[in-house]
Amino acid sequence: MIPRYQVTLSGMSGCSNGTMAWPDPLSPLDVRLATLRSNIMRLQEWKFRHDETYFIKKDEYDIAYSSWKPGQPRPIPPREPESSRALIVSTKWLEEASRVARRATTQGGDDRALLEDCLDTLSQINEQQTKERGFGPPSFFVNYSRSYIHRGFMFGDQSYIAGAVSEIHETELSSEARISAWVGEAIHQTLQGYINTTDDWKKQLYASRIDMEWLLRSKHTLLFDSNVVRLINKEFMPGSDLWNSKVSLQ
Repeated sequence: MIPRYQVTLSGMSGCSNGTMAWPDPLSPLDVRLATLRSNIMRLQEWKFRHDETYFIKKDEYDIAYSSWKPGQPRPIPPREPESSRALIVSTKWLEEASRVARRATTQGGDDRALLEDCLDTLSQINEQQTKERGFGPPSFFVNYSRSYIHRGFMFGDQSYIAGAVSEIHETELSSEARISAWVGEAIHQTLQGYINTTDDWKKQLYASRIDMEWLLRSKHTLLFDSNVVRLINKEFMPGSDLWNSKVSLQ
């Protein structure tokens, strides 16, 4: 655990798993988005996975080691799979994830163009349903949907929040599921509508529309299994005043 803790503190990625590092901030948006989706999903799905073959190899190693004699090649210890270890991430890692999300959804925190387009599409879907059925969704449904769609965007200094839980049981009410589906359709249609856009940013969004749909339907609170994921707070990162403080151990 200690070596991986040191890697997390000293490394550029802020994560004990090197494959979950972030690309250069100057990388194309599609690269950063694909990495964001992959890393967030891995964070939330990280579990201990004890491979049975590992234990078989360990038993074989124990037998080989017990019969080892000087002059013979030493048995090679089995290496525990990386996925069976606890994952250590820092607030720095979460901040980098937030930077990518802000860049993709609001061009860094201030642009409302994508949000306004999604809201316009939502209104068009409402109008179409009203025309086809003779009546539209209840007003509270429409209002909540417009509010619901905001949660996928990051404005200003908004960022991801760590939501560690011992067991993840996330349920969704039937009404919220309907709204989620409705909002998802609005997001899908909006991004598809950028196919012939001349706007450079929207061209990038269209090229990464699958990752963007995932991002815009995701919550800012990242739930992960606290039994296998460890979060290092800012107070324990290099540069913190804590490292220059005197502490008394009792």
